[in-house]
Amino acid sequence: MPVPEVHVAYARTADLCPDDWLELAGWLDPGELARAHGFRVEADRLSYVLAHALLRSLIAGVSGRPPSSLRLTHDAQGKPGVAGEPRLNVSNSRSRQATACALTLAGPVGIDVEAIDMRRADPELLAPFVVSAPGEARGFFESWALLEAFWKAWGTGLAEGNARVAISPGPQGRFDIRTEDGRRSAGGWILRPFDDCAMALVMGGALRDPLQLRQARCKSAMDIKQLSRAS
Repeated sequence: MPVPEVHVAYARTADLCPDDWLELAGWLDPGELARAHGFRVEADRLSYVLAHALLRSLIAGVSGRPPSSLRLTHDAQGKPGVAGEPRLNVSNSRSRQATACALTLAGPVGIDVEAIDMRRADPELLAPFVVSAPGEARGFFESWALLEAFWKAWGTGLAEGNARVAISPGPQGRFDIRTEDGRRSAGGWILRPFDDCAMALVMGGALRDPLQLRQARCKSAMDIKQLSRAS
């Protein structure tokens, strides 16, 4: 039986040149372009274009469909999906510095990127959501990324009223994440491609071992296009 794979791609907005942005914008549909132009801050507009182009190319590489032909969807809770591809589990996240996307056939998935800003590293902010929050700054943001990715994997997103989660180290660099009431569990990984961002990937439910994690850092439109040729 083939080993289940999780595909992850990430990129920094600062790495792309003006010609890259023109090409990537051409992959988005009219609704996405309208949403992108609705952002008043250029950094937000660029990160939105990058996140959607990155996700489209990642999906194309697995589905064999051209990136521009895909129709991305969202359910009532905001969880992304792909029209006509119910077998694909996808997630994406963006900050002004970086974006990341994840795709797998193995089960529910969530990914999250958090810009590391030492001024916001306050463990009390995590206390309503995490049983034991770390005091060290990078640990704070990585725990926050695991928390956000956990609830993305479960399709609800982080919200008031969610049960608190406990995060503990697991085997082979994995983190085990469980709600206090024991109703939901997941396995998570900290990814560290960028010094100024925290990134986490979470697979919801019972994990099959082994699980193959395939990561790709993209620095140009050409790199992103290569993702779509993976099939």
